[in-house]
Amino acid sequence: MKKTKETEEIKASVKKDIEDQETFEEKYEKLERIVEKMEDPETTLGESFDSYKEGMEIVKSLYGMIDYMEKEVIELSGDAMGEDDEEEDEE
Repeated sequence: MKKTKETEEIKASVKKDIEDQETFEEKYEKLERIVEKMEDPETTLGESFDSYKEGMEIVKSLYGMIDYMEKEVIELSGDAMGEDDEEEDEE
């Protein structure tokens, strides 16, 4: 896998976001509380809509965290097996 400057910058940005923000588990718990609030019959339509928007932002963040972690695992697996060295030699 060839690394570009842009890819490295994006990766560094996502990593910083992950380190500076709530953990995956904290975000997931917050999302669960939002769902519970939306399921409450006492919640108004406006509150539900606001909760939905907040929940979708959390979902996007969680997907970003999962994507980042998955790429890190793939990269680490490749490094451990020496695949990056072989690919660079071929270029």
